[in-house]
Amino acid sequence: MSNKSIEIAKRIIQRGEDTFGAGCGVRELQWVLDAFARRESGEVIAQRFGVTRQLVSQWRQALGDETYNYAPHKGVKALLPKIYRQAV
Repeated sequence: MSNKSIEIAKRIIQRGEDTFGAGCGVRELQWVLDAFARRESGEVIAQRFGVTRQLVSQWRQALGDETYNYAPHKGVKALLPKIYRQAV
């Protein structure tokens, strides 16, 4: 984790404290991270914090890595010859 990531996380915690009250900052950081994991739209996150979607996009890039995983169902894999099932 870079220093930039830590600074942004701290700013989100502070913004959460400022927006939702003392003691709420860490909870709001967790909410942001969960929202990113759920692939929540930047607009929803921006509205919650009163910031721009561009800032939310910067948060998303700085605080973690987006990954995409697609796993076919076993029944679908079973339709493939054995050599291909091992690769998928």
